[in-house]
Amino acid sequence: MVRNPLFKRVAAIDQERIARIERVVTMLATRSRKVAKAIITPFPISNAVVGNDLIGDSLGGVILRYMFPCGGKITKGYIRLGERPKDGVRIDVKIFGDALSESKGFILTKKILAINVDVDVKPGECLEVTLTPLTSESVVKEVWVSMLWAPNAANIESFLIEELEKNMKEFIEEVDEKEPKLLE
Repeated sequence: MVRNPLFKRVAAIDQERIARIERVVTMLATRSRKVAKAIITPFPISNAVVGNDLIGDSLGGVILRYMFPCGGKITKGYIRLGERPKDGVRIDVKIFGDALSESKGFILTKKILAINVDVDVKPGECLEVTLTPLTSESVVKEVWVSMLWAPNAANIESFLIEELEKNMKEFIEEVDEKEPKLLE
C-alpha cells in the first residue's frame, strides 16, 4: 500500500496545509497520554548478627535499622535464630518518625518465626528491630532478620512519568537536530 506523503516538500504554506498539520498534531496529542506502568516487587530489608566471640553472653538490643526513602508498607518478616532459645526471646518492631511511633512485639520460642507486620511507612520514617532474651538462660548467639517493604506505586509512577517526559524531550531535541525542517 502506497501512502501519500504527509507534507509535500515543494508545497507553499497555505490554509489547507496548515489545517492538515493541525489535524495531525491534534490526532497525535489525543493519542499520547502520560501513562506509566510497572510491576513493583517488595524490597527485602535484612541483617544478620552473629556473636561467635561471645562466651556465655547473649546477643540483645538492636538487630536491624533502616530508613525509608519513600512511602510504602512493611508486609511481613522472618526471624531466624542460630539455636532454639530455652525460654524465648522478645522481638520488637518499631516504626518511628518526627510525628509518631508505632511498635509491634512478638515472642519467639522456636528457631524461626514468620511475622505479619502489615505497617504503613512514610518517607523519612525509620525501622528498628530489637531482640530481648526473656531470661538469662535464653542465650542467643546468632540472629537473622528480614522484612519485606513494598514501595507505594504512586512514588514509582511519578518517577516513571518524569523519566518518560525526559526521554520524550530528548527525542524531540534529537529529531530537531537531525530534521530541523521536518514540518516545512
